[in-house]
Amino acid sequence: MIPDSSLRDAAVEKIIGTANPHAIATGFALGPGPAHPLPPEVRDAAVAAAESDFVQGSQLALGVAASMLALVSASFIGGTRTQNSRNR
Repeated sequence: MIPDSSLRDAAVEKIIGTANPHAIATGFALGPGPAHPLPPEVRDAAVAAAESDFVQGSQLALGVAASMLALVSASFIGGTRTQNSRNR
C-alpha cells in the first residue's frame, strides 16, 4: 500500500498503462513462488492455529445449523399437531 496519493496514482497509471488485456491468468502462477518471510517453525505454528480455528468454526457452524434444524422441525411438528387437533 502506498500512503502518498500522488505516488499511488502514478503507480496505478503505470500498472494500468502496461497491463496486457490478453494475458493468461495462469501465466502469473508459473514457477516457484517467493520465499516465505517467516521462519518455518513460525509458519508451521500459524498454519496449525489456522487449521484449529477452521475446525472449531466448522464445528460451531454445524452445531448452530443442527440446532436450527431441530428448532424448525419441532415448531413444524408442533404446528401440525395443533392444526390437526383444531380440525377434529
